[in-house]
Amino acid sequence: MILIAYTYLFEYLREMLFVKEIKKKYITQRKNTFRDIEYNSYKNLKLIIFDVDDTLTGFFQKFDENTKKIIKKLSQKYQVVILTNSTKGREEEIKKEFDKTNIFVKGMAGKPMKHSFQFILEKFDISPENTMMVGDNPFADMWGAYRVNIRHRILIEPLSSVDKNIKETFFLFRILRGFERKLFIKK
Repeated sequence: MILIAYTYLFEYLREMLFVKEIKKKYITQRKNTFRDIEYNSYKNLKLIIFDVDDTLTGFFQKFDENTKKIIKKLSQKYQVVILTNSTKGREEEIKKEFDKTNIFVKGMAGKPMKHSFQFILEKFDISPENTMMVGDNPFADMWGAYRVNIRHRILIEPLSSVDKNIKETFFLFRILRGFERKLFIKK
């Protein structure tokens, strides 16, 4: 598994060395939070894939009621998927929070590997052109979505950096995030 991770990291870094404007290639838009996205303005949008930790909630935290309300409302118009690399236990917690909804939750997804995104597209038989990925991670979320041609790739600020009530990410993730953002994002 570690070898696979290094292989994808190497492929990612190799591609980045040959791209002048990475922001335009992998990220179609940037927003502060998922709440700032005007979902209705995207014509033909059918599927929204959300990352969870540091996108919709703090790391391993429960969803606040307002976030649950927004996600449930979106699921009335779009197919909503929560796609996370988190543990099976975290997947089960999220499923309980969205019990009795049509929101699909997939844990241990293996982002940025193509299969994690292709699985969702095939499961719901929706083309990448009608799909949006919303996440805080340039590598796992944006690059992964780019690799399967998901049309709308919206990078948001990590929730822990926007909302001071949210617990900060793990130390290692903060280091990796800083590295990714320096390489990936040109403001």
